[in-house]
Amino acid sequence: MSIFRGIEHIGLTVPDIEQAERFFVEAFGAETLYSLVTKNDTPQRASNLMQVNGLLPGTQVISMRMMRLANGPNVELFEITDNGEGRKEAAGVNDRGLHHFSMYVDDIEAAKDAFTAAGGVMTHGPVDGFGPEEGEGNQVWFGRFPWGTWLELITLPAGVKSEASQPRWFPEANN
Repeated sequence: MSIFRGIEHIGLTVPDIEQAERFFVEAFGAETLYSLVTKNDTPQRASNLMQVNGLLPGTQVISMRMMRLANGPNVELFEITDNGEGRKEAAGVNDRGLHHFSMYVDDIEAAKDAFTAAGGVMTHGPVDGFGPEEGEGNQVWFGRFPWGTWLELITLPAGVKSEASQPRWFPEANN
């Protein structure tokens, strides 16, 4: 038995936290749970956080919000002042480290419509699943948030073919 339960939240640094919060509400029906830091609070400085989470010298966390996102991990949004050293573009598939996260959906077209109506941009798709993810109706579709982070929409109504001892985890259907 693992001591780990699963992914509790995903942290995203965004250029405008209010825009990002609206996007998550409009595109995914997310709910803001609470603010850890607001723009009216004293910013969290790098001198306090550098050893904790690697915040670069000369920067500050000016706003942080925790959001509930359906039946999966929470999303923690960060807005940080720029010291000129941070990366300006979101990571892509060719970059090391986290480059996208995936949202399981029942209706990929409806999810695309909500995502684009909120300001997201989709790539070519949807694309049929292949390999172990091949099956009737199994599809993926990638898009980018307004600030550049990649998202994968995925639907696997036919399931996946796997010989692993553990089944692949899927979020429960929304009630």
